[in-house]
This record gives sequence, C-alpha cells and structure tokens, in this order.
Amino acid sequence: MIILIWLLFRVHLFYALLMAVTGYFVYVAVQMVFIFVIQWLIGVENLTTDFYYQKMLQVICSLIALFTSYILSKKRIGFSFVPDRSHAKVPLIGVNRALLHVLIVSSVIIIGIAYTGFEGKLQFAVSAISVITIILIIVQLSLWKERKE
Repeated sequence: MIILIWLLFRVHLFYALLMAVTGYFVYVAVQMVFIFVIQWLIGVENLTTDFYYQKMLQVICSLIALFTSYILSKKRIGFSFVPDRSHAKVPLIGVNRALLHVLIVSSVIIIGIAYTGFEGKLQFAVSAISVITIILIIVQLSLWKERKE
C-alpha cells in the first residue's frame, strides 16, 4: 500500500508511509469496534465460523470508511501539508522525527496484531487501546504539523 500511494500520487516515501499507516490504523480501529459489538450480540463463535457474518463485517466497515472519507473530504480535513512532488527533501527534525518514530512503532504493532491474532478478550482490549492511542498520536502530530505550515 505504501508503494502504491508513493507511485500513484507522486508523494515522498515518508508521507506515503504516514498516509498508509494512518489509513490502516483507522480501518483496524473501526473493525475492532464492530468486532467488539458483534461479540456481545452474536458471540465470537458465530463470527469466526459463519462466512455471512465475516462478509457483513467487511461490508459494514468498508461503508463506514467510505462515509468517513467522504465527510473528511467535504470538510477539507486531511494531509494538506504533504508536498505534491516525490523528490522534495523531508528534514527529519522536530515533528517529522516524532512522526517517524510513531510510524515505526505503529508498523511493528500492526505486524504484531496481524501475526498473533486475538486469542482472548484481554489481548483484544490491549490491541484496541494501543491502536486508538497511536491513531490519536498520529492525528495530533499531523494536525500540529498542518497548523505549523
């Protein structure tokens, strides 16, 4: 996904990483909320064994992601600080350095969540809290950078 954003939109690799990781984390957070709700409504066994529930979860999460992106584009909220050329120099100081550190940690957490899966409610809750915390950190740093430039 990072390479797709980098090549398709001709942005710097650093900003492609920022956009891809933020997108993954937001989508994972939306799915975690719905999985948590579905666990209470129909039980985890039905979600893991029934193909219909799995596909409905994907469709609902995709529709929410599309609706959210539509609202954000109408309000003109996003990565407006990203330069539109891929050869621009990105100084890794200040906010960019903080974003780089958060992105590296975020990528490791995404890999860890994908590798381990969810074996219990405690691991699910810890994963959900860490994903939401990292989303808030990335959004806060991005808003700070956007206001600064």
